[in-house]
Amino acid sequence: MDAVRIFDTTLRDGEQSPGFSMNTAEKVRMARQLAALGVDVIEAGFPIASQGDLEAVRKVAEEVRDVPIAALARAKKEDVRAAIEALKSAAEPRLHVFLATSDLHLQVKLNMSREQALEAIGSMIRYGRQHVGEVEFSHDGKHIAYGVENNDRPRRPYSQVWILEVSSQKSVRLGGDKEVTSGAAWSPDDQWIAYHGGQDDQTGLMIAQADGSGAALLVPVRGTNSPLPMT
Repeated sequence: MDAVRIFDTTLRDGEQSPGFSMNTAEKVRMARQLAALGVDVIEAGFPIASQGDLEAVRKVAEEVRDVPIAALARAKKEDVRAAIEALKSAAEPRLHVFLATSDLHLQVKLNMSREQALEAIGSMIRYGRQHVGEVEFSHDGKHIAYGVENNDRPRRPYSQVWILEVSSQKSVRLGGDKEVTSGAAWSPDDQWIAYHGGQDDQTGLMIAQADGSGAALLVPVRGTNSPLPMT
């Protein structure tokens, strides 16, 4: 049966709304209410941003025990280390790693190649996985599925899903040169990965082997040319 899982970012992204900043006590109070509402995951903050944010994530992790608590971190060791520190007392800790990967971000802001970005993503996920139970790892522990957002074309941004083989550190882009790809999910036996993908006038449900090979379109959906959101 299909299920909707809510990954709530009120305490992190929501707090960026003007006039809506919260102190630690207010974040804990909000987290308790979110838990009472039944959200599946609470992203409590961005620990590297400030000592105050780190302490707030730590306090939420200590006080709210019946919902997984996530912390946001860029694919940088100092970020991941801060997130790990903040999540030490969480009953169910989750690390949320991200990295801006558009050509403009890589060349101008981060000063790194796409290959270096992929290596940074893989190495930080492996590092985080040594300390935190959930870091968007595939079930078999041999491959990582991760998403990247490309904003090279402002009027038509698109997302991609990549599979990283941990042992070789090689990455395969699901769907090859298809520009609209999102929503990766592993099969119960860890042998297949399903995702939404396509290009131009056709998108649909795609399926590929765990290493990213053998991609095939299962259910076509014609007439859809807008980007699909990453999930």
